[in-house]
Amino acid sequence: MVVRRQIRRRGYVLATIVLVAMVAACGRATEEQIDQALGITPTPTQDAAAIAQATEAASASPADENAGTAALGRTRFQFTCQTCHSAAGSAPDLLEPGGPWSTIDYATLYPILREGEGHSPQPGPYQTFQLTDADIANIGAFIREQAAP
Repeated sequence: MVVRRQIRRRGYVLATIVLVAMVAACGRATEEQIDQALGITPTPTQDAAAIAQATEAASASPADENAGTAALGRTRFQFTCQTCHSAAGSAPDLLEPGGPWSTIDYATLYPILREGEGHSPQPGPYQTFQLTDADIANIGAFIREQAAP
């Protein structure tokens, strides 16, 4: 019984030594080897000069804050304008390709919607809680996109 315990202990010690030796022999994988094993393709990092140049270019030509986004304007147009301003509506069709509204911009649309200028019959003027300035810019962008010749 004592002999078996000694053999078992020697076996555990020998197994531990072999395990430590294997780990030590393997060494550490390089970063490239780890990336390859994980299927990662690293993207190159831009240097500081390229980042500074891109930042300067972006700040030199700021985007027009009143340009609007057509995708966002679609929903606002559908809920606010489409009933009257479509082909089946009683007001002018704002989405008619090549029509007079194909070049509408924020500066033209703002007084119509916010102050009710030339917009009859009413539902305008729209208050800021009904249509924000961004909504007006987005509606203008949507009309331009849809009415483009």
